[in-house]
Amino acid sequence: MGAERQPKDWSSTVALVANLAILVGLVFVIVELRQNQKNLDATVQMSLASAYQEVASRAVENPQFAETIFRMFSTPDSLTEVELVQAINWTSEWAAIVFAASELRATGAISEETWLQHASNFSLFLKDDWFRDFFRAQFAVSYPAEFMAELDSLAAVTQGH
Repeated sequence: MGAERQPKDWSSTVALVANLAILVGLVFVIVELRQNQKNLDATVQMSLASAYQEVASRAVENPQFAETIFRMFSTPDSLTEVELVQAINWTSEWAAIVFAASELRATGAISEETWLQHASNFSLFLKDDWFRDFFRAQFAVSYPAEFMAELDSLAAVTQGH
């Protein structure tokens, strides 16, 4: 009798151990997926910050370019064709970063706070009438109307501050 029962107990034990192993494996996979998502989120945020810093530092490290950017707001008619192209390129790069941040926010890859950090800095420029018109003329076809409207809203909020 004891010999007959032993195979059943053995198969039950093996099944229990196999089920526990599967459960432990699932927990491990879930933990790994969460960690991978955190790492991906951190990488995305670092990439955005790096791109933002690269674009912003161009004006800080190059006094002539900083002057061009200043004149873009103060006396835009004084810009040469080369300076205007530089200003368009700089604006385009910055707008692309802000748009990428907007898309990443929509997917949940970055937080609302991170999005606002990128968008608010850019929207400060949109307070300037010339720059806003310039930006719309250059990029209205490049970006969705919702994105442009959101930037306008942020500019209106920052104007009040």
